[in-house]
Amino acid sequence: MAVDTQPGSADSGRQIAQHFCDDVVLFASYFKPNASGRWELSGFRALAERQLLKGQGLYLASRVLVAATPIEVVAVAMDATALLRTQRISWTRDELRVELVPSRAHRSPWGGSALRLTSAGYSPGLEVVPLVDDDATASLIDVLLTGGRAIATTPE
Repeated sequence: MAVDTQPGSADSGRQIAQHFCDDVVLFASYFKPNASGRWELSGFRALAERQLLKGQGLYLASRVLVAATPIEVVAVAMDATALLRTQRISWTRDELRVELVPSRAHRSPWGGSALRLTSAGYSPGLEVVPLVDDDATASLIDVLLTGGRAIATTPE
């Protein structure tokens, strides 16, 4: 499955996310783990950071599609493992806890912070930084941080 992670791919992300969600997807965007990427390897630092996330139960895949519906937030693995089986974490909007944590990624289009998504602070969870800096990503992050209480309709 080819994944378009370029700016302007908001509709594409929502369409792909819709296949994994029971309710209407309001916002969706692509993220990566809060660690150095495979092209940013500096010795064993990146590997160690990813292993640390895995050990804490905060790693799903090298690319993750995060989607928000009126009822839940869903994270779907979008790397090579997605070809073999669907890996997915979902939280109801009420149980989801979102925290801003320092970004360990070398290049993050969204400042110096990453997002930690957990269920009341427990594993499994996710610690990610956005892959792109676009309106869809900003809207999704806003919904995650505020709980999305003011969002009632799907964007056009």
